[in-house]
Amino acid sequence: MVDIGAARARYFLAVAPALPQCDFVGIEVRKKRVEKALEKIGQAGLANCRMIFGEAEKVIRDHFQAASVAAFTILFPDPWPKKRHLKRRTYQRPEVVDRLARTLEPGGLILLKSDSRPYLDAICEAMAAHPRLGRSDGDLSIGGGVASLDRPEETKYEALWKEEGREIHRAAFRRSL
Repeated sequence: MVDIGAARARYFLAVAPALPQCDFVGIEVRKKRVEKALEKIGQAGLANCRMIFGEAEKVIRDHFQAASVAAFTILFPDPWPKKRHLKRRTYQRPEVVDRLARTLEPGGLILLKSDSRPYLDAICEAMAAHPRLGRSDGDLSIGGGVASLDRPEETKYEALWKEEGREIHRAAFRRSL
């Protein structure tokens, strides 16, 4: 499983202990967050967890082979809501969606959560346009139900935004065979 924008790895640190046979990789663009995540991984003694510092698009291109990832999680990506920032919306760009689709193994999942309905809709539109990705409303679990769009229950930002009364939006896409 690859957690894009892993921050301090809270999501997969909650999942990894139950799936010691699986590898977990967090990608984070902020070095201090990677250092904190690595500290937590070490304290937890999780040999199946790694962190990579860098921009997700480049890291995926340079470090992952085709059909090598069982699942990507993209949890609360920065929505870049201003019109002049729209070009920074990574996950709605066709070339990024194509890279994710090619890197997923057949049957693999992309799990998405956002508090920004417009951004999630734009991501979903871009993913739905890809010939190898289809919206998945069925079983969205990974590792026999250990991880899904609802487990572990919350990321740091999800907890904060729920306190503020924001609605949380979810979507999932599965790679066809």
